[in-house]
Formats: sequence, structure tokens, C-alpha cells
Amino acid sequence: MSKKANPKAIGAFVLGAIALIIAGIMIFGGGNLFQEKKTWVSFFSGSIKGLSVGAPVTFRGVNVGTVTDIQLRIEGKDLTSRIAVFYEIDPSRLTFIGISEAERQEFDAKRLIEKGLRAQLTVQSFVTGLLNVDLDFRPQSPIKLVGTIKDIPEIPTVPSNLEDFLTRFEKVPVEDLLRKVTDILTSIGEVIESEDFKGSIAALHRTLEGTDNLVKKVDGQVSPFMGESRETVKELRKTLQNLNKQMDVLANRTDGTLKTIDNLAKNMDQHMGPLATSLKETSDASHRAMEQATRTLKVFTNLAGDNSPLLYNFQEALEDLSSASRSVRMLAEYLGQHPEALIKGKSK
Repeated sequence: MSKKANPKAIGAFVLGAIALIIAGIMIFGGGNLFQEKKTWVSFFSGSIKGLSVGAPVTFRGVNVGTVTDIQLRIEGKDLTSRIAVFYEIDPSRLTFIGISEAERQEFDAKRLIEKGLRAQLTVQSFVTGLLNVDLDFRPQSPIKLVGTIKDIPEIPTVPSNLEDFLTRFEKVPVEDLLRKVTDILTSIGEVIESEDFKGSIAALHRTLEGTDNLVKKVDGQVSPFMGESRETVKELRKTLQNLNKQMDVLANRTDGTLKTIDNLAKNMDQHMGPLATSLKETSDASHRAMEQATRTLKVFTNLAGDNSPLLYNFQEALEDLSSASRSVRMLAEYLGQHPEALIKGKSK
């Protein structure tokens, strides 16, 4: 007979399982289980190859949501086909600074669109070719809304970079450009095949040959000249070296001569003082002797008379003595002013 199950144990097991499920949802759901997410939709006119459900929705590269659904919608009697991409925006990825919670709630899709919010397909990787939806503010782009979905905010779209390039390329007159390029190539071919062009090429070839020969001749003449120039430079270098040696010898001799002259000048300064003093003393003595002789002459004149021969001879002697005294004084004064006259002689 089977044992009856314990209701308390069953209830505890069920409650534990429910708690584990809730905890798993909270952990693996990133805590976003009870957060309200905003669902938006955008209609893309071009190909969305590479975009799939689960692709990231970014704002200038920052992940803010996920693509939840992609629908091909055939609308109206004219069977207009449009591709609708639905995606959710996670509010926890957005941080508003400087505004209140009430003001934050007022930032609905309409106000963001007025500010320039646009959706664009961008390439995640050029290797895989996967696409994602990128949101950004582009106020310069026009607002183009389809308006067929009323209960979900619609974000206007702008062409992708590739679509924009292809659109611009389609406007380029490729056929006209190819026709012009063909005409240019044809004209170039005609010029190349013309006799004038061939003659110009031949003339250019002859000019190049003449230039080559001229260069060879100039090189043949320049080489000996360069050799002679090198020899001249060597000789000039030797001459300068010899001149430097001679200048050194001359400088040494000049230094010796200057030292000798300096020593001689010092010796002259040492001897000229006593010599000048001696000459002055001699002159003074001669002057005193002349004065004494004059006094003696006066006495003798009184003794001998005016017409005495002795008086006449004595007067001549006194005049000679006076002249000699003046000469000695002049010599002393000249040597005092020009002591170098003892070596070089009196200047003319």
C-alpha cells in the first residue's frame, strides 16, 4: 500500500522552484524584468541584408537596445512594399542629467524626433557584413514618416552611407563620362600615330644622344683638370705649411728683438739719470768758473788797463769757456729729452 504524500513537502518544493525561477530571471535578465522598455519602429527603403532579430540598436556606437522584429509589409491596393524594423530601447542605458523625473517622462519619441533623432543602418563588421540600427541626432535631415502604424512611435530614417553613395553614383552621367574618356583615348592614339609625333620622338632621341656625348666629353676634360686642381691644392697646402713655419720662426725672432729693445731701454733709463745729472753738475761748475773768471778779469782789467794784450787774450779765453759751457748745457738738455740718441745718434 503506497504512502500518502506530504502536502507540506510538496508546497515547499513548489515555492523553492518558483523562487529559483524568479532569481534566475533576475540574474540572467540583468534586472530588467520589471523595467518598462520603449518599442519603436522605423521603415527602411533600401536593402536590410545583414540585419536580423537580436541585432544591437546603438546611439553613436553605444548599445541602447535590441531589434525585436522585422516585417515586410505590403500595403494598399497598389501593393506598396515596406520593411518595418521593430526595436526596443532600454531606459536603463540612458542617463539624464540636470532634469527631473517628470521632465524625463516627457521626453517622448515626438520631442526626440523634433530634436533631430533619426535611425540609420550601419555596418557592424565588414568581414561578416552584419548590420545594426544606429540612432543619432541629425536635425538637418528632413522628417519622412510612413504613418501606417499608429500605436508604436515611428522614428524617421536616413539612407545608409552605402545607399547615399549609390544614390549619388546613379546621378553621375556615366555614359557621357565613358564617351569623353573614349574620345580622349582616341585623340591620344591619333597623336601617337602621327608623323609629327614620331619625328619629335626621333629628334628627342638624337638630342639625348648628343647630350650623352657632350657629357662624356666634358667628363673627359674635367677629369684631368680635377687631377691638376688636386695637385695645385696639395702644393698650396705645402706652401702654407712652410709659410706657417717661417712665420713661427719670425715671430720667435721678433719676440727676442722686442725683449732686447725693452732691456736696452731699461738700461738707458737707468744710466741716463746719472749722466744727465753729471752733465748738469759740469755745466754748473763751468758757469761758476766763468763767473769767477769774470770777477778775476775785472780785477785784472783794473790792473792791466784797457789796451793790454793780456786783457785781450784773457777775454777770448773767457768767450771760449762760455761757448763750451752753453754746448754742454744744450747737450745735457737734449739727452734728457732724447735718451735714444746715445744709440741711434741725433735725428736730422
